[in-house]
This record gives sequence, structure tokens and C-alpha cells, in this order.
Amino acid sequence: MVDRAKTRDNIIPTVEITEAGERLARYYTELAKAESEKGLTGYQRLDNDRMQIMGVLTGCVAHEDWAGVQRLVWAVDGYLDMQGYWTERQTTSQAGIGAAQQLGHRRDEGVHIGNLGTASRHLGLVTQSVDYYQQALDISREVGNTSDEGAWLNHLGNTYTILGKFVQAIDRYKEALAINYKSEGQQRKVAYLGGLADVYFAQGQVREAKKYYQQILDISHELGDRQNEGNALGNLGNCYRVLGQAETALEYHQKALIISQDIGDRKAESDDWGNLATTYRLLGQIDQAIEAYETALKISQANGYRRGEATHLGNLGLVYRDLKQPKKAIKFYKDALTIHQEIEDPRNAAMPLGNLGNIYHSLKELDKAFDYHQQALAISREIGDRQNEGIDLGNLGNVYYAQDQFEQAVEHYEQALAISREVGNRPFEANQLYNLWWSHHKLNQKDQAKHYLSQ
Repeated sequence: MVDRAKTRDNIIPTVEITEAGERLARYYTELAKAESEKGLTGYQRLDNDRMQIMGVLTGCVAHEDWAGVQRLVWAVDGYLDMQGYWTERQTTSQAGIGAAQQLGHRRDEGVHIGNLGTASRHLGLVTQSVDYYQQALDISREVGNTSDEGAWLNHLGNTYTILGKFVQAIDRYKEALAINYKSEGQQRKVAYLGGLADVYFAQGQVREAKKYYQQILDISHELGDRQNEGNALGNLGNCYRVLGQAETALEYHQKALIISQDIGDRKAESDDWGNLATTYRLLGQIDQAIEAYETALKISQANGYRRGEATHLGNLGLVYRDLKQPKKAIKFYKDALTIHQEIEDPRNAAMPLGNLGNIYHSLKELDKAFDYHQQALAISREIGDRQNEGIDLGNLGNVYYAQDQFEQAVEHYEQALAISREVGNRPFEANQLYNLWWSHHKLNQKDQAKHYLSQ
């Protein structure tokens, strides 16, 4: 059953619902509807009244004005979602659930429960969000709403992807696509294709993911769906970056950022700044990378987007590692790891573990390095993340090489090479060939060394 999720200690003034209070509730309901239709400029206007609106909603709940609660919740829901005010969306979703139950609106109850799942997921309560989405899915099936059913299957797929449960994620996306094929249009197809693409990207199957993202971009552009068009551009940028085409990636990320800023999608804007920063870093433009990461971090922190916050902290660690400031880098990595562990995000927790292993390697603390890389490899294998499994194997090979254990190094480099070819990561493949050449050279195995050098 639904239970109350934790919220920030914001003090929201409760507005007493008298006759004047009812007029105020109607005023804010109409204001939220009108301003939300304007997009970004409207959202900025609503920011000035957000706390007052939440106070009015609290008053409506206390007064048991359930119809008023429903109207106000629906009016502000899109604004809170787009701007990333997840704590407030928790509150409105909980109020909506109570109102729907009192009014006997079963379908609305399911939608509010699902929206509570989305707010909880973004606040890091990932396992709890699975329960909310499952409840919403059950209600959609009970009332026979296939559109909602597909939506909640898609959200379950997204959440299982975050948890690294890729088999369950793919199953949910395929169920959703089957519903889409029977009864829904292109808009929902975009969401379900995006989920599949995300899984393939997470598993290191970048070329397969790229095909799906391109389909999404084409459909979204045709529909005039700017939000999904921007998301597709950003995801294609990530694919091009992983495939070694950084300049092309930069162009895609810049286009994505323009869209997210235009439509006021703060979560996407945070992601786009982070993607730009990563590409700047690969291009050696370090000052631009730091500035972009810090911008992304501020947006994530302001909106309670904890996964984004952890990602940007970890990436700042990479920059300071490159700048030969290991203590600062370690601090960023550990902060990122803490958040990923707190929000039950094992796939992304493996990243700072591997980075900590690399930096302790550079500091000649090889036992610590080995331990962190082993932890990262265990997670990558457990969740089926082939790309990061290859990276972790290569990192362990580097530790063995530094300890002059060249045979063990070769064993790990060969496994990493095979995975890099499987997932199509050409830069990493080249790196493993080089490592194998050096390792066989150290073993005085000149023929084997030439074999890898010639590839």
C-alpha cells in the first residue's frame, strides 16, 4: 500500500480554507493552468508563488475539500515535474491519492500513485518507486486503461534499468511496446524505444542503442515533441562520444541544451551541461569542463536530483585527477559513491569505485586500488554491464602489470579486449591491444607482442 515518503523540512504555510480561501484555491488553480501553458516563462512566474500554492493545497486537504485538491494537484503537476521540484511533487501526489480515494476516482488514484513513484525515484528512493509503479500498473489493468498500463510498464523498465536489472527492464519495455502496437500512437512508442535504447547503452551495446535513439529523434522531430527531441539529441551525443567522435558529440549536446533551456526542463538541462562538460574534458578543454560540471551540479542540487548530483561530483573528480590534484579528486569520488549507495544505484556506484581504484593506483597504493577495482567488477558482472565489466578487467590488468605479474595482466587484458570488441568500444579496444603488446614484451614473448601491435 502507499505510505508517506520522506520530504524536506520546508515550512509550508497552511492557508485556512474559508470562503476567501476557496477563492484563493480557485485563483491558484487557474493561474497554474494558464502559466503552465506558456512553458518556461510561465514556470518562472509560478516559482514566485510555489510555496503559497503548496500552503493552499495543505489547507484544502485539512478542510477535506477533495474536489479542490484534485483540481489544484492536476494544475501544478506538469510544472512541478518539468522543473524538477520532486519534494513538492511528492506532497501533491500524496494529496491527490487521498482526494481520489475519497472521491472514488480509481483511475486518478493510480495516476497519482505512479507520479509519487516518479518523484520518489528522482529523490533516490528507487526500490520504493518500484512498489508505487507496480500499484499504479495494477490499477490501470483493473480499470482497463491500456494507455496508463503502457506508461507504468515503461516507468518500471526505467527503474529496473537504474537498479541494473536489465532482463526485467527489457521485459517491461517489450510489454509496453506490444500495447503500443495494438492501441497507441507514436508519442508513447518514443518512450518505450527510449527505454530499450537506455538498456542497450547501459550494457555497452552502443551501436544498437544509437539505432533506437535515431528513431526517437526522427519521430519526435516529426511530432514537434521538443522534450523527447532534446533527450534523443543528448543520448545520440553520448553514443558518438563513446564511439570516439567527440566533435560530433559536442554538436549534439549543444543542440540538446538549447532545447532543455527553451522548454524549462531543469533535469534535462543538468544532464546536458554534464554531457557537454564530459565532451569538453575529452577534447582537453578543461576550464570549460569544470564550469559546465559546476553548473550541472548546482542545478541538480537545487532540484533534489540526487543521481545527477552524484554523477557530476564523480565527473569533477575525473577533472581534478587529470589536473594532478588527487586529494580533491578522491573527495569528489567518495561523495559520489556515498550518494549512489544511498539511492540504491548499483550501476553508477561502480563508476566511482573504479575511479578510486585508478587514483590509488596512481598514488602507488596498489592494494587499495585492487580492492576498489574488484568491488567495481563484482557490481558490473552482477548487473550485466558488459562495457564497464571490460573497463574493470582492464583496470585490474593494470594493477597486475604494476606489480610485475604480467601473466595475470595478460589474462585480464585479453578478457577486456574481447568485451571491447563485443560492445564496439573502439578506443578501449585500441588501449587493450597496446596493453597486451607491452605485457607480452615484458614476458619476452616477441611474436605475441607483434601480433597485437599489428592489429
